[in-house]
Amino acid sequence: MKTGFASWMLIGVLASSAHAFDVTGCGQLVPAGQVGVLQADLDCSATSGNCFDDPARGCAQDPGCTDAQCPGVVVRKDATLQMNGHTVANGVVLCADSCAVVGPGTVVGGFGVASMKNLTVSGGLDVHDGAIGIAATRNAIVSDATVTGVAHNWAIWGNWNLRVANVTANGNGVGLLAGRSLTGSGVTANDNVHGGVAAHRVNLTGVTATGNGSDADAFGGVISETGVRLKSSTITGNSNVLDGVTRPLDVFSGRRPRLIDSTCSRSRVLSREYGPHYSAINLDWGVCTGD
Repeated sequence: MKTGFASWMLIGVLASSAHAFDVTGCGQLVPAGQVGVLQADLDCSATSGNCFDDPARGCAQDPGCTDAQCPGVVVRKDATLQMNGHTVANGVVLCADSCAVVGPGTVVGGFGVASMKNLTVSGGLDVHDGAIGIAATRNAIVSDATVTGVAHNWAIWGNWNLRVANVTANGNGVGLLAGRSLTGSGVTANDNVHGGVAAHRVNLTGVTATGNGSDADAFGGVISETGVRLKSSTITGNSNVLDGVTRPLDVFSGRRPRLIDSTCSRSRVLSREYGPHYSAINLDWGVCTGD
């Protein structure tokens, strides 16, 4: 039977009915379809190996393997890790397939929370000061989560689609990033050096994005090639840096943005015909107060 986008959304919802499995050390694996409950704070800095490569990767595919021998917790297909108020430090929470991670809890340093397919994150997760934040190579649903201090990368990323609710991504490389659509509500994305919110298509309610865009080629507040729809949002004080020149830029879109009860200071047309940065420096959409 084909498993679709709606099916894997239920992983976290159905977790309470699955068998519970205690997680007490780095390198442990949560069995497929089960619920792993973190029983202690873990510092994986002294654990060698790489959870993304063999032998850990091969171990994740072998139901008989119980130790991934890597710095983190590996969650198998359709399983859930309950953080149970604890911390995973200097490692990774890695979904070997589609999985769910439920807070409250903290992931600090290391490689954050990553999934090789789909990912659901909920329940008050705090991810900070790692190489990445929360990332899925396919779809991600993220609610009640905070990601900060991911200085050189994205805070929250869904390579295909990203759906969010009540998330904060401040002080990172990029706040929120989706390869296809980015939808949801309750987004705070401030002071991200490369930009705040980026997706092929953006449809969000209740966004606050300020102070984004300070490094070379920064895109500013919100960027979308095919269209932006914002409701009840404030997108101000963001900047685009192009050829060493900093300009105010809040909404950067390839199509006319639709703003409902929302405020921005400057918009700009995003178009491939204007060169490698797709930027029409003097052409705006006439939707922000400073256009």
